[in-house]
Amino acid sequence: MTRLLVCVTSVILVGLFLLSNVPSSLALGSVSKVSPNQFLSPNLTKSPGFLAGYGDAFTGSSQTAANSSFIVPTVKCDVSASSAQYAFFFASITTSDGIYPSGVVTVCEEGSPTPAIFGYVGVSPYYITSFTPSAGDKILAMVVFTPSTSSFIFFIDDLTNGQRYQTSTTVTGISAEAGECVVDMAGLLANFGTVSFGQDHTRIGETCYLLINGTFAPVGSFGSAARLYKYVMVSGNTVLCKPSALSKDGSSFKVKWQNPG
Repeated sequence: MTRLLVCVTSVILVGLFLLSNVPSSLALGSVSKVSPNQFLSPNLTKSPGFLAGYGDAFTGSSQTAANSSFIVPTVKCDVSASSAQYAFFFASITTSDGIYPSGVVTVCEEGSPTPAIFGYVGVSPYYITSFTPSAGDKILAMVVFTPSTSSFIFFIDDLTNGQRYQTSTTVTGISAEAGECVVDMAGLLANFGTVSFGQDHTRIGETCYLLINGTFAPVGSFGSAARLYKYVMVSGNTVLCKPSALSKDGSSFKVKWQNPG
C-alpha cells in the first residue's frame, strides 16, 4: 500500500481509487459510496468484434474515472493463424469521440509462438514499449476525464515488477458516456484462456470501480444511477469471449476466451 500512495503526489485521483477513506479534498467534491444492495441485473449487449466485460452508461458527469485491476493471463499464440492476434485488458472511458483505454495489450505476431506484452493507453504512442509486464503480473490501470478542462489522465502500474507509466492529453469537444472494465480486440483475438478482473481476484482494493457524478463505486453497484451493461464479444453468431457473472459486491468477474474470430 505504501508504494501505491506515492502516486497521489502526481495523480490525485489514484488516492481516491486506492484508499478506503478518501478525504473530500482529494475527491474534488463530495464522494459517496454505493451499497452492494443497489446492484442491478445488467443489460446484455452483444459487442461485435469489440468488448467483453462490464460497463456503465451515464449522462452528464463533472468528472469521470474508471479503474481496473487484473492478472495478466498466459496467452497461447496460434502460429498457423493467418494474421496477428491481439488481446487488450483495460479500464476505459467511452466518449462521444470513441473509447479511451488504459491497460495492457498482448500481441502474437503472425507465425510467432511467443506473445509480446506492453502497456497501452488511448493516446499516442498507444503501445508503451517501456512497460513490459509478464503473465501472472497484477496490473492496476486507470483513466480519468475532466470535461471542464477537456483533459485525460492515463495511469498503469505493474504491482508485481514495479513498472509504472503515466501520461495525459487534452481532447476538446467531447463528452463522457460510459466507463468500462473490459477485454478488447483487434484483428484476431489472442487465446488468453481466462483473465480475472477486480479486487476479489487481484486483492487490489476498490478496483473495477467508476467515478460518476460524485459517486465512487464498483462497476456493478450504481443501481438506477447508471445503466449497467454486460458485454459479450461476438463475430457474427460466434461468441469470441464472454464474462462470468459479477461478484456479489459488483466489482469482480472473469472473462473466458472461446474463439479467435
